[in-house]
Amino acid sequence: MEDNDPWNYETGKARINAEDHLRTLLGNKGEASATWQLDRKYASFVTRLGVTDESATGDSVVFTIKVDDQPPREITMGPGQAPESVTVDLTGAFRVIFRVENARIGQTLGIGAWIDPVLTK
Repeated sequence: MEDNDPWNYETGKARINAEDHLRTLLGNKGEASATWQLDRKYASFVTRLGVTDESATGDSVVFTIKVDDQPPREITMGPGQAPESVTVDLTGAFRVIFRVENARIGQTLGIGAWIDPVLTK
């Protein structure tokens, strides 16, 4: 991940929809962004998305995945929702950006999690 991104991720355990997940990337303080330099070496990114149970009722989080110049893919979720599986084709990709942020400005901070993220070659 590039160090110059404005927001960073934390790793660790998260409780999502009343289930513990041991390997997650968590949006630090509710928001996070990271750019990964792939150098066209990877085939896919597989993960599940969820919002932690410690997030307040009514919170919603937008997960954004942006591969090179392709239009961004956005998924909005809230606490109590079952994790959603996502597979991203990275064939020939130079860079990918993963971002988690709150859906509405001024709301409390929902914490988005990338569950069991895996890059494959």
